[in-house]
Amino acid sequence: MNYDRIYSEFIADRLTKQPVKPDYFEKHHILPRALGGGNEKSNIIRLTPEDHYFAHCCLAKIYGGRMWYAIKAMSDGWVKAKDTKYLKNRAMAGVSRKRFANENRKRMAEVIACGEFVYGFKVGEDNVLHNSFEYEWVNLDSGVKRKATIYGMWKEFGGSRAHWTSVQSGARKSHVGWAVSVASVRIRGLKGKRLSFVNRDGRTFTGTQSEFCKFAHIGIASASRVSRHGDVTTCGWRLQGTPDRSHLSVKKTGSPARLNSGASHKFEKNGIVFCGKVSDLALHFGSTKQQVHSGLSQIKAGRINGYKGWSYKGIEAKSR
Repeated sequence: MNYDRIYSEFIADRLTKQPVKPDYFEKHHILPRALGGGNEKSNIIRLTPEDHYFAHCCLAKIYGGRMWYAIKAMSDGWVKAKDTKYLKNRAMAGVSRKRFANENRKRMAEVIACGEFVYGFKVGEDNVLHNSFEYEWVNLDSGVKRKATIYGMWKEFGGSRAHWTSVQSGARKSHVGWAVSVASVRIRGLKGKRLSFVNRDGRTFTGTQSEFCKFAHIGIASASRVSRHGDVTTCGWRLQGTPDRSHLSVKKTGSPARLNSGASHKFEKNGIVFCGKVSDLALHFGSTKQQVHSGLSQIKAGRINGYKGWSYKGIEAKSR
């Protein structure tokens, strides 16, 4: 059977019989988009649901392959792909799709008549699925806690209502900075916030954690310990208002470390000698302390004999 001829004659006939509003109709691409057709008016025709289903049946017979997926989608599961009896379902397709369209129109009319709605659904207490339970929420940046319903959080802070529900159910950790308060929730760091840092040698710096890392030549983990846990770095940096103290070494020795402790390493380049502790070397070489430690480890293992063009001359002897 020549389905290509049947389809061409069918489209030519229906072009003169296109339904108009308020009758229900569906738009059909004469040449499917999957085969290169566009959305221009010359490629779109209005068809009844029965004719729309028949048109796709012809296309499936002509081209096969993925054209059968349209038949599967339009039949809502009551016909199998490549079913030889698909033409008998033409009337069934029309009835089901018209009924669905009418029910959807009634539902939207009722929703609009009730007043406030979002995406076709009633919101707040007017929604039959409204959850009136007040959960305890915590802000992951500031640690502030509050009690509110899911709808209340969406109303005040915006975002996606579905995401707020996902946070409450545990499918999502947080949304726009808020999470459901539980014992294990972790307050986020101070990312993006400007902080004031001070060094025991008198230097000061104000900026974000990332800017502080570049200025002090330390890693983000060290900066986080300083800003979140009141730590003091080995090079003397601490958050303004935090009391100065020795760096943590109590677990290893049983007593706090001495200030300015640590070996001084000697490097030489073109007759110039530079001595200093790891923090001093990091500033001199423009590296982080972790990078200097790594370089010294490579030197100790005998894999390299210098760092950034500087020859290693050993540890400087301590004067008594």
